[in-house]
Amino acid sequence: MLNFERKIFPEERLTPEEEFVYEEMVEKEKTIKPKEENFSDIYSEFEIKKDIQEIKNLKVDFDFPTPKSKILEQVLLEQIEMSNWTGNNCYTVETTKYDDIINHTDFIIEWEKDDEQPVRLAVDVTVNNGISVFDKKYQHIKKELDKNRGTTIKYFNSEINPEEKGTITNIPRVIIALDKKNLASLCEIVSRVIRKKPGSNEELSKSPLQLSVIKEIIFQLNKQAEYLERQNKTESNIFKNLIKVKENLIDIYKNKKSSTRAENLGGAMIVINVDPRFY
Repeated sequence: MLNFERKIFPEERLTPEEEFVYEEMVEKEKTIKPKEENFSDIYSEFEIKKDIQEIKNLKVDFDFPTPKSKILEQVLLEQIEMSNWTGNNCYTVETTKYDDIINHTDFIIEWEKDDEQPVRLAVDVTVNNGISVFDKKYQHIKKELDKNRGTTIKYFNSEINPEEKGTITNIPRVIIALDKKNLASLCEIVSRVIRKKPGSNEELSKSPLQLSVIKEIIFQLNKQAEYLERQNKTESNIFKNLIKVKENLIDIYKNKKSSTRAENLGGAMIVINVDPRFY
């Protein structure tokens, strides 16, 4: 049964299928979540303990991810990599608690490129019907862009090159948001997959939700790039990385659109209406 999260969010009731998916995909994955201590070959024991203490001190004011958000995070982590939701040669790297809380990133998507550095994107996941949550998350992104930089991930270990370990900088970041109604619909499919119902794997792997995810990411990256253009910051590393990720996803979207079912998941993705000054 849910314990810690349920006590924090007693008002957020899960459907029976969401409860089942939470137990199977969130609770059982907690033991393999990356830990700061795994980077003792990169950072000193003192520095790691200092970072761990920092997040403990911040937890009083930190907006804890809801059980629903953790479900969406785990589904995306799995499907983006295993079902190529955002293209081939694509991997997902879950973050430590430090980078989740301090750098507002649930996981990194990285695409392997021949004879090139991997293309990377930081992702912040949420499930909410309110706009204020999105505005708050976008303010973190805006603050980074105002400083002419992207997201920094301190405890990163590449799936593409396991020897690449430690800090990465100037990573574009987006918010992937799903409303509660459509999360419930998604969990109905996921629960059938977990129970190994015939045809459910194909239904999930070919879900049109992947097109909504890609389209929403492109939209946000484009708006962030436009924001930097208005500030004459097109020579910055973050601007170049934004364009690189956007162009990569545009190609993926075009290829997928012709092979994915045309119907959508009830308008699953929320197009976030944040402060117009950001755009």
